[in-house]
Amino acid sequence: PENYLSGEIERLALEAAGTIDAPRTWNGTLSLQMNDMHRREINFDRGVVEISAEQGRAILRSADIVQDVNNFHFQGAMELPSTFNDFGRTPTNLEFSGTAPDLARLTAGAPFRLTGSAQFNGRIDVVNATVDADLGVSAEAVGFQDGIIDKLNSRLRASKRVVRGDNKRPWFADLRTAMNFDLKGIRHRDYIVDSVEGS
Repeated sequence: PENYLSGEIERLALEAAGTIDAPRTWNGTLSLQMNDMHRREINFDRGVVEISAEQGRAILRSADIVQDVNNFHFQGAMELPSTFNDFGRTPTNLEFSGTAPDLARLTAGAPFRLTGSAQFNGRIDVVNATVDADLGVSAEAVGFQDGIIDKLNSRLRASKRVVRGDNKRPWFADLRTAMNFDLKGIRHRDYIVDSVEGS
């Protein structure tokens, strides 16, 4: 639809077998390459995804998103559930990393505009139907409206028990989070702060 999503699927290859409503029976491979994908908050030049499934296990061999000089990489694996309602509850591990030398391009469609550069890394694990996430970011010369931060380091940890998909509880029930941050060289209009640390 107009103003929804635009771009080009350059290549899509899917070879699969199994019972559709029984994920644990899936076997096959998926390869997808997309170019020039655009939506108001999503813009990237190229995305490549490679997934395989066999013997009750799905493997994200690679997922790479490139936006000019900015790039992000994902990989991981998951035990496939016996039913769709158990997606997100089976043992899973996902790792990702990214570099964004051009934050202005990365945040072009966001309600806030940033400049500078940043690096991202993180890991998401599911064990005993509990999601544990550890996400980190470090950035330099982060400019925002009327100000700049010379250096930024932050780490977010989150944990949540995952209920079955047919449960009516709100998504944030049982969510636990903790964040540490360290900012240095903050200037905003006429104000200057040497450093801020917090948790």
